[in-house]
Amino acid sequence: MARRFLLILTVIVLSCNSGDSIDRDYLIFGKYAGFCLENCTHIFKIEDQSLFADTLQEYPGVNHPYEGSYMPLTQFQYEKSKILLDAIPDQIFSLDDTVIGQPDAVDQGGYYIEIKTANVHRYWLIDTDLSRAPEFMHDFLNLVNDRVMTMYDK
Repeated sequence: MARRFLLILTVIVLSCNSGDSIDRDYLIFGKYAGFCLENCTHIFKIEDQSLFADTLQEYPGVNHPYEGSYMPLTQFQYEKSKILLDAIPDQIFSLDDTVIGQPDAVDQGGYYIEIKTANVHRYWLIDTDLSRAPEFMHDFLNLVNDRVMTMYDK
C-alpha cells in the first residue's frame, strides 16, 4: 500500500510544472493617441512565436476589440518582445472595466492590451498616466511602453 502511494505521489510530482503559465493564443499590445503629427497608433501582435505590426493604425474603439491588419516583423524583434507574455499580471483578468483611467482624455494617449486564451478573450484601453491604473499593472505597462518605443531599434 505504501509503495502504491509513493508511486502515485511520484507521478503527480513529476507531472507538475511550476513554470506553467496560462496558454495564450495571442497578445496584442501598443500605444495610441488621437492628436499627434503622424503614425498615432502603434499596435503589435504576438502569436505563434512571431511578432506582427498593425498596418491600419486605426484609433482603438471602446465597444469592440481592435481589428488590425498585421504584417510580420523580424525574429529579432519578436525575441525583444516575447518577454511581455510572461509579464502579463494574472490580476488583469479580474478587471471588470474595458477602459482603465481616462486614456487619451487630455491628449496623453493610451495603451491597448488584448489577450486571447482558450477560454477568455479580453481587451483594455488603459491610461498612460499610471496613477490612474491599478498598481499591479505598472511594471507590465512600463514594459509595454519600452517595447513600443524601442521596437525599431537595431
